[in-house]
Amino acid sequence: MELQSCFIVGAVEEGHCGIDDVLTGQFRQEEVESLQNQRTGGIVLLHVESEEMSEDQANDLLGLMRD
Repeated sequence: MELQSCFIVGAVEEGHCGIDDVLTGQFRQEEVESLQNQRTGGIVLLHVESEEMSEDQANDLLGLMRD
Protein backbone atom coordinates (compact mmCIF):
# COMPACT_ATOMS: atom_id res chain seq x y z
CA MET A 1 0.00 0.00 0.00
CA GLU A 2 1.18 3.48 -0.76
CA LEU A 3 1.19 5.85 2.20
CA GLN A 4 1.90 9.51 1.28
CA SER A 5 5.70 9.39 0.82
CA CYS A 6 6.39 5.69 1.47
CA PHE A 7 4.91 2.20 1.26
CA ILE A 8 3.63 -0.23 3.88
CA VAL A 9 3.07 -3.98 3.81
CA GLY A 10 0.07 -5.36 5.60
CA ALA A 11 -2.46 -8.17 5.67
CA VAL A 12 -6.19 -7.51 5.55
CA GLU A 13 -7.62 -9.39 8.54
CA GLU A 14 -11.24 -8.42 7.89
CA GLY A 15 -13.07 -6.31 5.32
CA HIS A 16 -12.17 -5.45 1.74
CA CYS A 17 -9.50 -3.24 0.20
CA GLY A 18 -9.34 -2.83 -3.60
CA ILE A 19 -6.58 -1.39 -5.75
CA ASP A 20 -8.03 2.13 -5.98
CA ASP A 21 -9.43 2.26 -2.44
CA VAL A 22 -8.29 4.87 0.06
CA LEU A 23 -7.98 3.85 3.71
CA THR A 24 -7.86 6.38 6.53
CA GLY A 25 -6.81 5.92 10.13
CA GLN A 26 -3.66 5.12 12.11
CA PHE A 27 -1.01 2.91 10.50
CA ARG A 28 1.14 1.50 13.31
CA GLN A 29 3.58 -1.34 12.79
CA GLU A 30 2.79 -4.76 14.27
CA GLU A 31 -0.72 -3.87 15.34
CA VAL A 32 -4.12 -4.61 13.84
CA GLU A 33 -5.72 -1.30 12.96
CA SER A 34 -9.34 -0.46 12.23
CA LEU A 35 -9.33 1.71 9.11
CA GLN A 36 -12.12 3.38 7.15
CA ASN A 37 -12.41 2.53 3.45
CA GLN A 38 -13.34 5.89 1.93
CA ARG A 39 -14.71 4.38 -1.30
CA THR A 40 -17.02 1.75 0.24
CA GLY A 41 -17.61 3.25 3.68
CA GLY A 42 -16.67 -0.10 5.22
CA ILE A 43 -14.22 -0.94 7.97
CA VAL A 44 -10.97 -2.75 7.15
CA LEU A 45 -8.90 -4.45 9.83
CA LEU A 46 -5.29 -4.27 8.66
CA HIS A 47 -2.29 -5.91 10.31
CA VAL A 48 0.69 -3.68 9.44
CA GLU A 49 3.77 -5.84 8.96
CA SER A 50 6.29 -3.34 7.63
CA GLU A 51 6.19 0.42 7.21
CA GLU A 52 8.16 3.26 5.67
CA MET A 53 9.50 1.20 2.78
CA SER A 54 10.89 2.87 -0.32
CA GLU A 55 9.32 2.11 -3.70
CA ASP A 56 12.35 -0.05 -4.60
CA GLN A 57 12.01 -2.06 -1.37
CA ALA A 58 8.29 -2.57 -1.99
CA ASN A 59 8.95 -3.72 -5.57
CA ASP A 60 11.65 -6.15 -4.38
CA LEU A 61 9.27 -7.61 -1.81
CA LEU A 62 6.48 -7.99 -4.37
CA GLY A 63 8.92 -9.77 -6.68
CA LEU A 64 9.81 -12.25 -3.94
CA MET A 65 6.15 -12.86 -3.16
CA ARG A 66 5.36 -13.60 -6.81
CA ASP A 67 8.17 -16.19 -7.14
